[in-house]
Amino acid sequence: MKSVPVSCSKEVQLTNEDATISKRSANRAGYFEDPLLKLFCKRLAKRTSLINRIYYYRVYAMRTVLDTFLQSFDEVQIINIGCGYDTSTYCLDKNKWKSIRYYEVDFPEVIARKRSLLERIAKEASISTIHMSDVLHRTTFIPCDLGDIDNVMQGLIKGNLVPQKPTLIMAECVLQYINPDTSTRLLTSLGSFFSGHTASVHLVTFDQIEPDDTFGRVMTRTLRKKSSELYGIAKFSSCGEQLKRLRETGWQGKAIPFLNVIQYLREKDPKEASRVDKLEDFDEYESYYETCGHYCFSIGTISASHTSSLQQMVAEIESLEEVNLNREVPLYFSGVVNDATPLPSIGYSGYGHASVGLSLSVSNPRVMTFGGFSKTGKRTNDVFMWDHQTECNIKQCLSTELPCPRMYHSTTHLFSIRSFIEASASNNNSTVTTAIKYEPSAHNQLIDNKVLLYGGRAAPSNVFGEAYLFDCHTESWGKVDIDESEKVPLARYRHAATTLDVSTGCHVFLEECDNKQFYALTSDIFVGSAVVFGGISKEGLCFGDLWLFCSVRRRWIALNTVGSNPEPRHSHAMCYDTIAMNLYISGGIDSSGLVLGDLHCLHLPTRCWKKISSLPFETQLFSHTMTFAASLNSLVFIGGVSPVPGYWRKNGTVRVLDLYRWTLIECRAIPQVCGHQAVFLSDIGALYVVGGGLQCFSFGSAYNESFLLHLENPLIGKPQKNILTIDLSKSCVSGSDWNDVLYKLREPIHFKSMNLGECMVKWKTSDYLCEKEGKRQVIVHNIKEKCITRKDVIYRMDFIQKNFVYQTQSFAELIQDCFQQNIATYFRSIARNDKTCDFWKNFPHIAKDFCLPDIFRKTVLDEKRYWQSCLRVSSENVQLWTHYDIMDNVLCQIVGSKKVLLYPPNAYTDLRMRDSVSRILDPENDPVLRKNALEIVLQPGDVLFIPALWFHSITALSPSIGINIFWKHLDSNYYSSNDNYGNHDLIPMIEARKKLIEQVQDAMSAVPVGYRNFTLQQIADDLKNYR
Repeated sequence: MKSVPVSCSKEVQLTNEDATISKRSANRAGYFEDPLLKLFCKRLAKRTSLINRIYYYRVYAMRTVLDTFLQSFDEVQIINIGCGYDTSTYCLDKNKWKSIRYYEVDFPEVIARKRSLLERIAKEASISTIHMSDVLHRTTFIPCDLGDIDNVMQGLIKGNLVPQKPTLIMAECVLQYINPDTSTRLLTSLGSFFSGHTASVHLVTFDQIEPDDTFGRVMTRTLRKKSSELYGIAKFSSCGEQLKRLRETGWQGKAIPFLNVIQYLREKDPKEASRVDKLEDFDEYESYYETCGHYCFSIGTISASHTSSLQQMVAEIESLEEVNLNREVPLYFSGVVNDATPLPSIGYSGYGHASVGLSLSVSNPRVMTFGGFSKTGKRTNDVFMWDHQTECNIKQCLSTELPCPRMYHSTTHLFSIRSFIEASASNNNSTVTTAIKYEPSAHNQLIDNKVLLYGGRAAPSNVFGEAYLFDCHTESWGKVDIDESEKVPLARYRHAATTLDVSTGCHVFLEECDNKQFYALTSDIFVGSAVVFGGISKEGLCFGDLWLFCSVRRRWIALNTVGSNPEPRHSHAMCYDTIAMNLYISGGIDSSGLVLGDLHCLHLPTRCWKKISSLPFETQLFSHTMTFAASLNSLVFIGGVSPVPGYWRKNGTVRVLDLYRWTLIECRAIPQVCGHQAVFLSDIGALYVVGGGLQCFSFGSAYNESFLLHLENPLIGKPQKNILTIDLSKSCVSGSDWNDVLYKLREPIHFKSMNLGECMVKWKTSDYLCEKEGKRQVIVHNIKEKCITRKDVIYRMDFIQKNFVYQTQSFAELIQDCFQQNIATYFRSIARNDKTCDFWKNFPHIAKDFCLPDIFRKTVLDEKRYWQSCLRVSSENVQLWTHYDIMDNVLCQIVGSKKVLLYPPNAYTDLRMRDSVSRILDPENDPVLRKNALEIVLQPGDVLFIPALWFHSITALSPSIGINIFWKHLDSNYYSSNDNYGNHDLIPMIEARKKLIEQVQDAMSAVPVGYRNFTLQQIADDLKNYR
């Protein structure tokens, strides 16, 4: 029968030569012992620590298979398909060889040379431990092309292979070089030979997989250039396909990712793992995991009469949770991520660099990139600048304190804080803070504009701990001088750093040191410090500490935190949510070398960590980026390395995680990247993905092109600002956090997932409400008019024109109208005789069902501050008029959902107010108002804090029940005693307006009629500058 060629035989034999040289390199470096290897290796070559380590685990894995198999049986047969110059079996103990019949199958040229060398060894006494004469006596050499299956099987049979004996068949990096139909026939023939007998037969293959990602393409392209085509990899491209082939050829077994096998070996013998880790400097984690992720161990059995030790080993490997092969997230598109725009001729080429956005020009954002391992093949200390209008260029920095070339460092953009208040702590640890007004302008918004460079490495044993500052104006470097008496973070690399930059709202950050507390307060922009977490030392120890570099004091501060602290790690991702003041940390590698799949959140005002669970996609990643996109209120995950084979095929390269709903709103495949940087450019709505790449084992290198990834908010026309949101299922907030920090922000705050009592369940049932309070008479608003919007019928209530009628009915009728009949109805409870209403007194039969969360009780229910509480019931699509309240309040959502639009107090003029009510019925469609609005959807269990003077419009998205509780923010003397609805301004406000109007009217009487309007506009404009 005509032979089916394996590949070009001479070229395939060269892969055997290469493998032998690499094994010899690992052997010489001390990874494993093998006295025969040096005789098969024509030339010596020192390989990288990556190649040494990979070949060590290949040898270690196959030797473990051999040893484990031999534990179960007395007399065995071992077949090595495509044996090459492998000598592992010959290194077995002499006593073990007495029970082995060994068969080696390979090209005639390979077999001839190997046999000749072994026979020469048998005559020499220098290798006394091998006893080669006995070994050769029990070895059968079968020289043939593996494509000639009949010749292979005849050679085995002639060598006295019998189907009744326990047999181990090994094929290490062989089958993918064979035509896929031929390799399938080979496995079928071997299986058929042993089937029907009671002897245990095991097949172990080690093959390349995943040809379609970046590493896989480099691997297959390199081998193709060497005429060593992987004919089978397209068909048997994954562990799943390898397993399918096993079963279709009559074998029962498992296909196991190489990484799982390595994890098993490391956990089985941790001392050996520790020994190997210390042999050489190692910092090629991306290449290591990518290489291992492209190999698969397949272990099949036939006619197993009992469970062997090898099968038990497979079961133990399967029990590991390092790799989840079954979880898969389908790719889908929501319009959030547009196609990537490559930047092939501009931008940085390399990996291990650091990039940071610079806000020197709002209309033309810039990105600075420093250091890394460039495409030129060496570490660099060049500064690259990229902007949206000009090409990338290298900055020639002539500083005397120029940082040396490095990689895996961090750069963060620093600003100085104008309002910095120092308050000495009293004996009872209480502090008094004073808010200093800060008015940013074009010339004074930034006191300075610098980039902090920290850490990194030259070699893994040469790690840096100093910090440098790059002046963006003078384009020069300067080393940060730190007093020797002060604590500083230990030298590290592969850490993560981010800037605490909040672009909207008033925020508080607390620094504790030297028995003093320092507050940074601003009214428009919090600019300042850098936060550093994690990393790895030159000794290979992972860090789990959190440090802050204060831009004002130019010093390091160790931050103490509480809650579920992230475990020490390196190569992780970190970003800062500028809206909710949350610091997120994702993935990385722990101290044992395992890839982490967690997501942690640190709420900075409370310093409390929370571990996020049940994410909608697999997050076992490192060397990826995670960026906060404020316009989407989302985390954008890009690229990275995963231990899961085929991860990018299953999970996409870009994933957008909505922080409001904790759902995946986009999952898209773009070119795979790792070791890159991602900078969010809010001004152009895009992510600039800079560089990236890795060494692809011995196959070459891959460098990513930089590109722009355009993001668009799918909620076109919706508000672009975001409300501060605290999810109580993911954050820890105490009563003191609320009273001392959050309440003082004077901004709306959305609290999610709060426990409001039994009403959360009981009030879902109309029958329960009707039974308890059904006979009670209530006054409701029945709406007469409706408005057709682009999507739904909205019943907009107009307080000025009174497009509704008041009607008295029973509470049971109200509930039926809202939840069953869908009649446009709205109810806000009031007390009898127009006295201040109290929900607990007005609805005593259901009052005990509602429980105000503990964190609010001290503020809200204080005797001197509490004003009223009211029950609100609404039909679907009923919209309450836009108004403000003179008192603070919390809106507790119990049943259904509401959409709330909030506008800051400075929107008074744009809302065309009449008393406390806006004349604009539809502010949602006003482009000016929409730009500055905050939008939120309240779900059951949510609580919204609405400060006094914040305008709000509320629309019921479904039949809805909620409770409002109002209280006085100021002393009672400021409030009107006959205000039943909270719409009377403060007494001083009323008096000031009255006096001013009277004075203006008197003064204007002398102004000519034609000039009065102009004069009034001048007065109004002058008053705007008064604060």
